[in-house]
Amino acid sequence: MVLMWFTTRLFGIRVQVLDKNRIRDLPGNFVVISNHQSSLDLIGISHVWPSPCILVAKKSLLFAGWFGLAGWLCGCVFVSRGRQSAIAEMRRLGDRLADASSRLRVWIFPEGTRQSGGEFGEFKKGAFHLAVQAQVPVVPVVFSSYSNFYSKRQRRFDSPGLVLARVLEPSDVPALSERVRAVMSAEYGPLSEEAA
Repeated sequence: MVLMWFTTRLFGIRVQVLDKNRIRDLPGNFVVISNHQSSLDLIGISHVWPSPCILVAKKSLLFAGWFGLAGWLCGCVFVSRGRQSAIAEMRRLGDRLADASSRLRVWIFPEGTRQSGGEFGEFKKGAFHLAVQAQVPVVPVVFSSYSNFYSKRQRRFDSPGLVLARVLEPSDVPALSERVRAVMSAEYGPLSEEAA
């Protein structure tokens, strides 16, 4: 995370976290979910990161150069896209998360892939099944759009940039993924307008 803080300063990205106490003061184990826009998400995550925490990512990223190596060294859980192997890996993670004696938080992007079009993609159920299995809360985090300073399509990166993040109220299990998605989606527009 220190590297991400350095990167934030190097690229002139300012991250402001709203309602951080909701995650900072939450005891026990929990699942964090957030919207996924680009690899820049790691910068915002570094300002919210509830230690100890592990990130869940698709297995193909394990072979993505420095990111894969860094993720592996940090204990990132890489999950295959194949249904059976993903389910088995998430069950093992759920067992670890359910163990109250182990302090663990898990960060998941429920959309599964990057969404840069201004709307949230459909949420996959894995994060919610994990929370139900472990009987832990889900903590939604919404990051504003990066469009005010970054566009991959236009090959544009304007510095400085502002990213707003808001930690929403934890949802006790069983959380309904569509309800959480709707709450996060409703927060996305106003937060992005405020950041622009």
